[in-house]
Amino acid sequence: MTSLADRALAALVSLLLLASPVLADDARDWHIQKLIACHDTPQALPLLLSLADAGAIDPAAPAFSQDGENCWRVEGGLDIAGIPFAAVCVATADPFLIRQFPDFFYRTYGTAPPEIFALISDQAPDELAAPIAATRGFYVDPERIEPDYAEIGRSRVACARF
Repeated sequence: MTSLADRALAALVSLLLLASPVLADDARDWHIQKLIACHDTPQALPLLLSLADAGAIDPAAPAFSQDGENCWRVEGGLDIAGIPFAAVCVATADPFLIRQFPDFFYRTYGTAPPEIFALISDQAPDELAAPIAATRGFYVDPERIEPDYAEIGRSRVACARF
């Protein structure tokens, strides 16, 4: 049985760890790496809410919108596993998410986008391939690095699933 002092100390340490911005960034980075690895259908809503709450994106003012996909430049950028990214893009066909979060998601007539999560870089695709390949824990096939058609950056790494 642990003493009251031991439990209080454990609670204090836990509180400090949860409040730590370093751990918050680590958790965010882990979430982004999981999304971009594309092992599962990407669910980007928690990240979008976090970026909006931090003032890093304005949900109502995407930099690019087309065929159900929204992209935002991220104020201050995102440094994921040491690789800089400038923007995020998302799309969903989920009618509940579209209805509940219209600033983040939309669908136009005649379009049925897959679930999309993409990171946009200001580096060219060939410049981005080497650091991604060399980064442990960043699971992206180099063939998934392509030019950014949204023209808010120079290259795009995406996870798209129907």
